Amino acid sequence: MERAGRAGVKRIAMRHTSKQHELPLFDYEIAVTVPISAPAPAPIISGSPDSKSSQAPAMANSAPNDATAEDLQKKVTILDVLNQYEAYLSTNCKSINTVHSFCSDMRKLALFMGGKGISKIDIHDLRGFIVHMREQGDQPKTTARRQSSIKNFFRWLYDDGLIPRNPAEQLIFTRAIPPLPDILTGEEAERFDAAARRTPLEYVLTLFLLGAGLKRSEILEISISNVDISDPDRPAARIRTKDPSKDRNVDLPLDFVGPYREYLAQYQPKEKLFAFTDRHLNDILYGIAERAGIKKKVSCQILRDTFATRCVKAGEDIEVVLKKLGLALSTMNEETKIKYRKLAEVTS
Repeated sequence: MERAGRAGVKRIAMRHTSKQHELPLFDYEIAVTVPISAPAPAPIISGSPDSKSSQAPAMANSAPNDATAEDLQKKVTILDVLNQYEAYLSTNCKSINTVHSFCSDMRKLALFMGGKGISKIDIHDLRGFIVHMREQGDQPKTTARRQSSIKNFFRWLYDDGLIPRNPAEQLIFTRAIPPLPDILTGEEAERFDAAARRTPLEYVLTLFLLGAGLKRSEILEISISNVDISDPDRPAARIRTKDPSKDRNVDLPLDFVGPYREYLAQYQPKEKLFAFTDRHLNDILYGIAERAGIKKKVSCQILRDTFATRCVKAGEDIEVVLKKLGLALSTMNEETKIKYRKLAEVTS
């Protein structure tokens, strides 16, 4: 498209459009000086083969040639296409947090690259960025996420024809697997369950944690309306999160209904099922573990990990277990899969 500029200057705007999503990815405008009365010559870019000659033949109504378009594309930076990448993620990702995290990673990468064109970024640049962020304090999980975001971004660029090759295909980062958590053995889990039966509150709490794998924040947020005991043989709960796309249904243990009804009758909660603080929750779990004779530290996460490990040991597919826990099926959770498989192997 052409637009009028200052006297004697013709401005030619170029637009690159996504092949897959029909989104305008970036616009560039170049200017050539021409006599007012003369037809516009083909645009000349400094450094191109024709730039040495000031007598290029006039080509009326001529579009920029392929070499010129390629030269312009080399100037495109990560920040130039970041808004379009965010639109692509928003369309194809369910998680708002993933969109924000991936785009934040790309802004950090853009800062590290210092304005380097996307077509010039290579595997050495990407490895250098990962090492740099590790030196800045990135933990293994953060490193794994950054690697995933880099791979996703450059795959998107390559699939849409914005770069001739995908440097992120060669990106492999070996990270140390953190030590396995000290979860409950089968015998300890039975003792914990038995000790929790002292009160309806402790037992219902245990059924949510050890019997359904809920995490601490979910325990503290669950409300009475989220629990469904309309079918006593299939009790369930709707776990709601800040991101509605991550809401999920969980099956509760078959012996849940009786203790739950006792809990409602005795404690008469109003809206939230467990109206207490983090500290109160920790004290309850500590008391149950002490009565059960368990000396290891028992937390909500330990009980959640114990639940997941028992599911894997029982033969459930690891993908099914991750869904029960509300974890996304992505490369970011490969470490979690490894953890539960190893725990299933070493835990009695």
